[in-house]
Amino acid sequence: MYGIITLFATIALAQPYPFAPRHNTFMNVFMVTLPTIMLTLFPPQPRTRVNPKKFWRNTLFPTIPMALISGATVTLTYVYAVSSLHLSYTSAGTISVVVATLLGINMVFRSLQMLAVVMTKSLYLARLLYIGTALVIASISFGFTFTRDFFDFARPSIDQLLRIWPIALLVIAAVTAQIAWAGIIKRRLIKNSPASEANTTPH
Repeated sequence: MYGIITLFATIALAQPYPFAPRHNTFMNVFMVTLPTIMLTLFPPQPRTRVNPKKFWRNTLFPTIPMALISGATVTLTYVYAVSSLHLSYTSAGTISVVVATLLGINMVFRSLQMLAVVMTKSLYLARLLYIGTALVIASISFGFTFTRDFFDFARPSIDQLLRIWPIALLVIAAVTAQIAWAGIIKRRLIKNSPASEANTTPH
């Protein structure tokens, strides 16, 4: 959803789409592959049950604001990198990928929060494994010339790194807003679906 929002936003601003297909491959490792493995090996225990008859309402209502925040953040990041920092398409795209990946990793944790998942020891372990694996993959992807070339990443200069502090502030604001919204959704879910012992017992 945030990708669609980013697409229409960049079209409206007459800017190229910031992501190449190989960028999506990189981001999906953190947003799809690793979370799927994590939640398969360490199944979460939700405090409540989601009513299948209200699936779309209970899915779209929580996620659309998250997607709007992510889409706006990625778009503003890209436009700032191109217009204010005057970076090349590759460099601006690399920064956008990093920002989108960070927001995607945040969403992995926010989804557990929004579903009011019981934080068991195994789930804490899963989160540590997820973070550790993500750091290893990111280090390999950016740390070697052949992997950077494969993903079409650019290595930023020191001067560029010193000038991206507004982007860092924007990301912090976006993550803070998503955490706040996730808390609202969690409280709403618990209120509408009272917890019970049966709901926290794995079947």
